[in-house]
Amino acid sequence: FQSMTLMFQKEVGDRIRAAPGNKAYGRLSVMAQWLCDVRKVYDLPPSAFTPPPKVSSSVLHFVPRISEKNAPAFEAVEKLTAAAFGQR
Repeated sequence: FQSMTLMFQKEVGDRIRAAPGNKAYGRLSVMAQWLCDVRKVYDLPPSAFTPPPKVSSSVLHFVPRISEKNAPAFEAVEKLTAAAFGQR
């Protein structure tokens, strides 16, 4: 794929986009940002939906960062991040 535009619960979107040092930074942030450039397109309030949910939403745009040719094994990065973030 060339890009994806996806909607998430705002808190999940914040975790995906979190920077190092931010309390929300974790495995999800590392894995998403390792694989893609992620930018927030906009937030949606609950009133944008019928019936309105109890949470806000964020629309995020993902553009692949690395090709399969030069990428380390996904399983290796997944294992490393599990070890790094397993003990909060």
